[in-house]
Amino acid sequence: MFLAPVVFLFGLIGSSEVNFTIFGLSYEGTTSLHPIAFIITLIATLSATVAYGILWGRDWAPLLGIIYGVIGLITCGISLYLHLGIESFYIPLEPILLIPFIIILYQKKREWENYPNHDHAEQDAAGQSATAE
Repeated sequence: MFLAPVVFLFGLIGSSEVNFTIFGLSYEGTTSLHPIAFIITLIATLSATVAYGILWGRDWAPLLGIIYGVIGLITCGISLYLHLGIESFYIPLEPILLIPFIIILYQKKREWENYPNHDHAEQDAAGQSATAE
């Protein structure tokens, strides 16, 4: 996931074959400028940003994670619809993980926001030092 922007940039520079796949969307070609490749890169970058936020306990992580999960479900639905006319049978398995991910983040959102983390501690320390002077 963290390498998606790097692969995207190499696809712009070189003429080598690039392969992007996420949530049923896929692209194979020699350029990263294709709209599907760009959308896949944005989704992968969003995924990495959510992972960073959850790992380091950022306040914005649960909301962005819910948004990411909904985008993933919508993308899976669109890719399933697009694959209906194709001879091969395709069912995306990502919703099996995305639905519990969204539910858990939604349930933990209030608890997460009320938990004292480093962001609040740094703001409180800065505010206390400013009032002490």
